[in-house]
Amino acid sequence: MLISLGVDLNHNPEFTTCEFYRTYADVEELIDMTEKLVTQLYEFAKTRVSQQYRSLKLRSWDLRTPFNRLDFIPALEAAIAYVPPTLDSPAQTEIKRRLPDLSSPDAERGILQLFQDLNILQPAKPTLPRLLDRLSSIYLERDIRRPTFITNHPECLSPLSKSFIHPANGQRVAARAELFVYGIEIANMYEEENSPFEQRRKFVQQLSWKDDGNAGDINENYLEALEWGLPPTGGWGCGLDRLCMLLAGTSRIADVLAFGTLRNVVALGRGGAQGSRDYEGSQVSHGSQVSQVSQGSQVSQGSQVSQGSQVSQGSQVSQVFRVSHGSHGSGLSNLSRLSEF
Repeated sequence: MLISLGVDLNHNPEFTTCEFYRTYADVEELIDMTEKLVTQLYEFAKTRVSQQYRSLKLRSWDLRTPFNRLDFIPALEAAIAYVPPTLDSPAQTEIKRRLPDLSSPDAERGILQLFQDLNILQPAKPTLPRLLDRLSSIYLERDIRRPTFITNHPECLSPLSKSFIHPANGQRVAARAELFVYGIEIANMYEEENSPFEQRRKFVQQLSWKDDGNAGDINENYLEALEWGLPPTGGWGCGLDRLCMLLAGTSRIADVLAFGTLRNVVALGRGGAQGSRDYEGSQVSHGSQVSQVSQGSQVSQGSQVSQGSQVSQGSQVSQVFRVSHGSHGSGLSNLSRLSEF
């Protein structure tokens, strides 16, 4: 899958994901299935590491079920209520802070005021979804260690999910859950919005936050499909690379990518675009990064270094590297569905 995202320790524009949709599955059923899947995968990895891959250092997980849950809005309001001690005020104090009505026209202004009160740097383009996402990353996600579900996200963060009025605070929230382990999002699940009228309303709402980084439009084909009928459906997605990171005990997504990082691919593409020559006596460096290929092979745009291509000192390239120069950031007109997972 390709998504226009930045590159850091936990993100790569190209990544491996597992997704499914299941009719008549609600978010509670998806949460229960996720708990069982993650628990069994961890136990399997733990056994294999202890028997075959002893050089790996598997990070310890607290897998007591049910996993912890954080209800997005109440948990966020509880987190921002506490003011850390300072030199002037050495004792921790509590200030009752509440999020504004997130469905009101003044919601964005109220959240911006909250950022000012908390002395938090605003995102580059401070739309309501970006502001709420920043608060979540600071006050909810960052401190998570054991597997924890964040549930009931504000409706504006999940335009493809069913939504309802939260019984405790009256906010419009999504029937959605995200699984985090050690501050890293592993899985995302929600009940699909199957009303064409509600889905159109949410698409229109998203247009008010449209900018260069979120250029989605109303997907009329999708709305027409909903008009024909979609049964109640649960959608689920898991980032396999991040899951492998945690199971392998590494903190860098580059260590587990099956196809290399964006930097590796771009470097190969640039070499081909410049008509890089072949060199006798070239070497394949540690980590299977191919810098120069011998015996007449060339790395050009869209070309492959195929299995069996000879390099220096009798070494062989053991994997197929496909260079699709220019594919990164290619035109995906509607990333709304992809960005949900």
